[in-house]
Amino acid sequence: MAKILVIDDKKDNLIVMSAMLTRMIDKCQVITAGSGKEGLEKAETQAPDTILLDIKMPGMDGYEVCRRLKKNTVTRYIPVIMISALKTESADLARGLECGADAYLAKPVDGYVVTAQVNTALRIKRSEDLLRSQKQLLEDMVKERTEKLYLSQKKLDIKNKIAESFLFENDEESYLKVINVTMDALQSHHGTIGYIDENDSLVWTAMPGRSFEHCRTQDKTLVFPKEKWTGLWGKALAGKKTFSSNGPFHLPGGHMDITRAIVTPLLYKGELVGCILLANKDSDYTNDDSLLLEEIAQYIAPVVHARLLSYWQNQKKKELEAQLLHAQKMQSIGILAGGIAHDFNNILFPIVGISEMMMGDISPDSPEQENLRAIYNAGTRGRDLVKHILAVGRQSEDNTLPVQIQKVLKEVLKLSRSTIPSNIEIKTDIQEDCCAINANPTRLHQIAMNLITNAYHTVEHINGTISVELKEIVLKKNNASQDAPSLEPGRYVLLSVADTGSGIDPKILDKIFVPYFTTKGKEKGTGLGLSVVYGIIKEYKGDIKVFSEPGKGTRFNVYLPPAENSSEDTPKKENISLPMGSEHILLVDDEVSIARVEEIMLERLGYQVTSCTSSLDALEKIKADPHGFDLLLTDMTMPGMTGETLAQKVHSLRPDLGIIMCTGFSESINREKALATGIKAFLMKPVLIRDIADTVRNVLDET
Repeated sequence: MAKILVIDDKKDNLIVMSAMLTRMIDKCQVITAGSGKEGLEKAETQAPDTILLDIKMPGMDGYEVCRRLKKNTVTRYIPVIMISALKTESADLARGLECGADAYLAKPVDGYVVTAQVNTALRIKRSEDLLRSQKQLLEDMVKERTEKLYLSQKKLDIKNKIAESFLFENDEESYLKVINVTMDALQSHHGTIGYIDENDSLVWTAMPGRSFEHCRTQDKTLVFPKEKWTGLWGKALAGKKTFSSNGPFHLPGGHMDITRAIVTPLLYKGELVGCILLANKDSDYTNDDSLLLEEIAQYIAPVVHARLLSYWQNQKKKELEAQLLHAQKMQSIGILAGGIAHDFNNILFPIVGISEMMMGDISPDSPEQENLRAIYNAGTRGRDLVKHILAVGRQSEDNTLPVQIQKVLKEVLKLSRSTIPSNIEIKTDIQEDCCAINANPTRLHQIAMNLITNAYHTVEHINGTISVELKEIVLKKNNASQDAPSLEPGRYVLLSVADTGSGIDPKILDKIFVPYFTTKGKEKGTGLGLSVVYGIIKEYKGDIKVFSEPGKGTRFNVYLPPAENSSEDTPKKENISLPMGSEHILLVDDEVSIARVEEIMLERLGYQVTSCTSSLDALEKIKADPHGFDLLLTDMTMPGMTGETLAQKVHSLRPDLGIIMCTGFSESINREKALATGIKAFLMKPVLIRDIADTVRNVLDET
């Protein structure tokens, strides 16, 4: 509906003009004003489409009203039709047009003329309004497009600089340049960028020098575990969205002054890979700043993710290469250990066997008895040493059985004492009646040896002390949760190994059980020792705890549950008589001295013995008289034909013949394979007369 404002000081004129306009113009609203001042107010507040303005009015004439209407930005575009008195001079017409009037009518006005003039003014008003709106729309579009083009160019420049940084700089320098570019883009004085490491900790990897220097705290740690994600950046990481604040901030003492800050996470496919923090813009951070920073973060995140993935893959590759190298090294050591064990045991056999028999031949009161006992003990210590060499050089089957750990521990201490210099004191406190545990003795040996060796490495240059303690304890509900939270309350065996060394840095204390993590040089460790110890203990349903204080030393506590039947088989007593026999035994060993010792042992036990130093000769004897022998006792490693092959051939000729394999060391045959070839038992050189007596009698009785 068109609105027409009529301004006239004569009330009658207002009535007449209102009636005429209402009658002659459809859908028309007439607004009247009795003075120039009132007319100006209604023109500004009611926004008429056309104004009919009388010239002759007291106080403020029509010319002045028109001038004011055209000066006011609100009313300047409203068409004004001026109405003069009865006589119209050309000068009055010119004056009215100069004031901004759009038309000029003289009284008395004709209704049709007024109507035509008003309709014309309305059409002009509508056209001009449309033109002005289109012009404004076009200007707004141009402005918006210009701003978008500027912002796009700005973003493109930022991305180009970031891309150059990642392409042509190393990690540290590239991250530093990226944060500098981002700080410039958001006009910030401080900033840093960080990534999430493999332990889910935030690592602030790049901070411009001016920002780092402003940080006055003593602890300038740049690695923050997840539980220490606090403040604005902690919220951004936890919520995976941008947060900004224009203060105030509650900061720890010594922290750089922060007036404003904005943080956005780096997300790759929804996964948190890092974050960007900016601070101290001269003006408040806005929503546009948040959008720009988020776009930069989206551009950076895939690169950060790719770099982290590449780094972790390279680390994994190195770990696998180290594992392969270690496995090859251990395989080589195992082969070497096997060779040493075979030859050394063959050397020890006559020493141990003959000294043992001679001790039985002479009177216990003879002065030679002590000398023979010394020879015998030296031989058995050599045999035990071979067992230790084999334990280090190969992975044995983990057959668990009730084991008294104090016995294993004493063996480890004896071996350790022979390798650790005497200036290092080893204190021991071992409970002799400590209960047994279900374990493999070799793996217990590995646990103790690793812990004692580590303790030695920490004190070797300071003439320190190593303390080894073994005892039974009872973990109650309270101390179980403190000392070993993973264990249920109850009875445990506690092995404690402590040293007076420099202690472990608290920052790396949670990493010492990680495979390949080591602070030792290459010549002293591979980083596998404690990780292997940890794995064995967990497999045995135990726990290991470390207590360390820099400058005061370290203590490892190993908790192992007792065996259900916490006692080992009753050891055999030496004074029990040896089992005897009279059967015919075929003895085969390529070592003449060993064959002779075994022959003497068997004859003393009452057996008839046929001895051969060639497996081929032995096979011919069996072929010549398959039922002429009651048992075959053969060496494993022999020229021409191994003991295993001999056993297979003999078993095919006479399946019921008992076969015993005697060896210095061999991994080429397992128990299942041995049973298939007729082998009933094994003897490990050097063989004691008790061992050979019991084994031979058992096999003969079974067959």
